[in-house]
Amino acid sequence: MFPIRRARPLAMLACMPPGVVRTSKPAARVELGLLGPLSVCVEGRPTAVPGRLARALLAILALDTGRSLSVAAIIERLWDEPPTSARNTLQTYVAHLRRVLEPWRAPGGPNAVLETAGDGYRLVGSAVAVDVADFEELMVAARTADEPAEQLATAETALALWRGEPLADLGPVRYAHGERARLGELERDAHQLRAEALMALGHSHAAIAAADAALGANPYDEAMWGLGILARYRAGRPADALAAYHRARDVLATDLGLEPSAPLRALEAAVLAHDPTLLPGPERPPRATARPTCRSAPLRVVVGEDDLLVREGLLRLLARSGDVTVVAATATYDEALDAVERHRPDVLMTDIRMPPHQRDEGIRIAGELRVRRPDVGVVLLSQLADPHYARQVFMPTATRRGYLLKEHVGRPDQLLTALLTVAIVDLLVTSGEGEGRHRP
Repeated sequence: MFPIRRARPLAMLACMPPGVVRTSKPAARVELGLLGPLSVCVEGRPTAVPGRLARALLAILALDTGRSLSVAAIIERLWDEPPTSARNTLQTYVAHLRRVLEPWRAPGGPNAVLETAGDGYRLVGSAVAVDVADFEELMVAARTADEPAEQLATAETALALWRGEPLADLGPVRYAHGERARLGELERDAHQLRAEALMALGHSHAAIAAADAALGANPYDEAMWGLGILARYRAGRPADALAAYHRARDVLATDLGLEPSAPLRALEAAVLAHDPTLLPGPERPPRATARPTCRSAPLRVVVGEDDLLVREGLLRLLARSGDVTVVAATATYDEALDAVERHRPDVLMTDIRMPPHQRDEGIRIAGELRVRRPDVGVVLLSQLADPHYARQVFMPTATRRGYLLKEHVGRPDQLLTALLTVAIVDLLVTSGEGEGRHRP
């Protein structure tokens, strides 16, 4: 469990622009805000950084606070087409930033904030606090919160850090586009976590308002459309839920020339059929049979893996077991979701990174299925043994989730154990030593 990081006392917020919430940690000598126009506080005082390139350089260094960036890497990020004088210009701006960020430093004294590190520079992590790092840490806490109320409070604290377009001072360079897109995805996830927490707490009307507000900024977010539709249904407004689906369909068709995705179409069908699984647990009619503690039929599995060799290896390993039937093999995020809707498997086993973006699509799939197909288990395959990263998939309302390191994929017993555990109980995480833990 990650504790909610409480806001600092009001007296410590005077330096930051309105709306900025700093989280509780030892006070840094320099505080930087990148989730909007650049804001700089040096020892509690608002500080101006004149010059667009100087502000852009500070933003680039701040995104990697605590890590050194080579001169070549900084130049590549600062200019799409660097001038011939780029190295000298960079040195001039570094000297300027040091005067701004370290006004206490005596001439010739050591740099306490902006250090030279090999053939490059580094902002000292113990001296600098950055709102982007706070936001990312709060997002991990929200994803791994034990209770919906904690998830809601943490997601709202994270969203309060946003003041406008992130990295506004970086301008239109290619590097800025990529970082803005990454941060925009995280902001979208924060809105989704907030809406999901509101629904889990039974606040369907507030969840509708949260989903609609998020769609105002991104009307093509099908996951948010789905949350809004589900929240309307749970609020006793099935006609409104269907109307919301029709609005989503019209927006996608008119603006993008696309049909709604398979999960969104399945949600519409479930609303039309008054599917009882759309209701929260206490209101859901009991199932005809309890979930089995053992299996008499082979486990039906969809495999999602974009690497052809890895996918074929998985299929061969699973084919050796009489306990598993692979009903579909997919290579992209959309294919995996479509296969789940078409085949209704017991478990989806998917790589954590899939096309089109190769950025945590597996975690997003797990989130989609938690809302739309809670009866389908998910096993994520990853090369990362970081427990914080692994636990992003285990939301407060999630069950039947697993995280399997790829180093264990070559062992049929590990594959089968992961699939069966997720199908029958709630949780499986492999450790670096190959051992697993599960929660009944």
